[in-house]
Amino acid sequence: LISCSEKWRDITVKGLDVAVWSLLWYAFSVTLVVYNKWILNSWEGGFKYPVTISMVHMIMKLLLSVLAVKFFCRDQESRTDQLAVAESGMAKLTWSTYMCSAVPVGVTTALDIAASNASFLYVSIPLYTIVKSSSILFVLFFS
Repeated sequence: LISCSEKWRDITVKGLDVAVWSLLWYAFSVTLVVYNKWILNSWEGGFKYPVTISMVHMIMKLLLSVLAVKFFCRDQESRTDQLAVAESGMAKLTWSTYMCSAVPVGVTTALDIAASNASFLYVSIPLYTIVKSSSILFVLFFS
């Protein structure tokens, strides 16, 4: 039986954990918005190629994800693929499943990032932040 004080301590710790991660997300989000706006409008006269920034962003995500898989999945490399799949319960994707499910998500994510970066050329940071913050309403409405 858990005492009342332990229960409240666990709830408080979980609440603080959520608060810290939320504050970090907002801090990085605002920093990235201001940085992108600065690059696209002020850096050496303004960098007029927002899609290039999106491409570099995607390449960095690719490289970091490959490094994460190599670093965190080292124990999987020594086993055969069949054994690793059987033990982890992960199924292999067929080419058609990959093309119908993973590729559309990747393409729309890339388009979202490219459109966000392109918008910095035309709108102010406050307007961008308001639209970005209200995007959850569109998700809720269309779901």
